[in-house]
Amino acid sequence: MSNAYSNKTLLSENQIQEVTQSAFHYMREGEGLLDKKVPLLDIHFDLSGQMAGMYCVRPNVRWIRFNPFLFNKYWRENMEQTIPHEVSHYLVDLAFGSSKTKPHGKEWKTVMIYLGAEPYTTHCFDVSDIPVRRQRRFLYRCKCQDHQLSTTRHYRLLRNPKAKYICRQCGEIIAEVKDPE
Repeated sequence: MSNAYSNKTLLSENQIQEVTQSAFHYMREGEGLLDKKVPLLDIHFDLSGQMAGMYCVRPNVRWIRFNPFLFNKYWRENMEQTIPHEVSHYLVDLAFGSSKTKPHGKEWKTVMIYLGAEPYTTHCFDVSDIPVRRQRRFLYRCKCQDHQLSTTRHYRLLRNPKAKYICRQCGEIIAEVKDPE
């Protein structure tokens, strides 16, 4: 198992090991519920923004990401809630497939309770001092109002000349404002 993390100063090596071992513990606990061997996942400490954790699935690859900023600030709460929360997503995926269940449905709640955690779907941490990546916004306009498009949508329009966004108010195509006054 690899431990990828981007900023060693946020969590000590011991803390990284403790989080990783806790995640592995919950995965092994899940073996009793699923009645099968559960492969241990890679644990990464590269998540930023407001999310404390994330279970990731790509074809043939699964891993869990944790936010070292939030773990550093809310250690106990993340150890008790975030780790079993993300491992529960993994166990539900193994048991039922991720496309066959709701992310926080009854199966996920059952696994959370089995692991001894409260089935909370979100955290309520103060994240006002946590670094958050902000997307640049681009000014677009229709006949009735200005629109702020995200970087993703702006570049989608640039890459595909046939793509368009339509105002929900007036029904007109929105266009980029090249030189905002």
